[in-house]
Amino acid sequence: MSEHLLSLSEADSSRFGLRIVRGRIDDPAACRSDALYGEIQSLRADIAVIRLPAGTIAPLYALVDQGLALLHADTLVYHTRNLSEPFLSQRDEQFLRVDLANAEDSEVIASIARYAFSSYRSHYHANPLLDPTKITEGYAQWATSFLNQTTHDRETWVVRRRNQIIAFATCQLAGDNSEIILNAVDPAYAGQGVYSYMLGKMMHGYRARHFHFMHTSTQIWNYTVQRAWARAGFIISRAYDTYHVNALLGAASQPGAATNG
Repeated sequence: MSEHLLSLSEADSSRFGLRIVRGRIDDPAACRSDALYGEIQSLRADIAVIRLPAGTIAPLYALVDQGLALLHADTLVYHTRNLSEPFLSQRDEQFLRVDLANAEDSEVIASIARYAFSSYRSHYHANPLLDPTKITEGYAQWATSFLNQTTHDRETWVVRRRNQIIAFATCQLAGDNSEIILNAVDPAYAGQGVYSYMLGKMMHGYRARHFHFMHTSTQIWNYTVQRAWARAGFIISRAYDTYHVNALLGAASQPGAATNG
């Protein structure tokens, strides 16, 4: 079992004004639920966001036994494309160009994220302790954070239409794997093939750079983008259930402290 299952999410904690910790448990058989409870206690977590392989809940039993509130917040599905397998060549579009973004594109990318995710239902929306008005801004910050770093394992692709950015995709790179972390199309151009065009260009680009796999994920209810992935040759590879554990230990430890919701 990993010594540390959970860690403090500074971004979420700052955004919502609560101590929020997060963790993903890939091997539930090696996870003792009392150890999970102990970490929530030691981190003084108000909310613990925990992901487990879909259909697994045993590591959370001790939390329920201790009287902690447990919410099933979403199911996240991962899709994978083997880039060494054949895929169709892609024609260039007259008015569209796909390339890597730079710091000057940050404001436009944030704006697209705000519009595209304004009505998107994420695991945050399942928790009544979290202020829903602060969720969308989190996506804007997340999208632009990939431009504000100095390492070479993150990059952002954009689609430009006559030099105007209308879509973006942030990617994490590790070994021979590329993973789309967050992507969105300006709602004004939704349903016009922009996303599929960007995805195809990214697949060709990463294959040319000798990446063997591309991964991506979304909430299970998000059927439209999963259909686009299926058309591009992606297959479902794994899934995780997301649980929120409302402990309110940090808030309770501060006299007079108030919580959102």
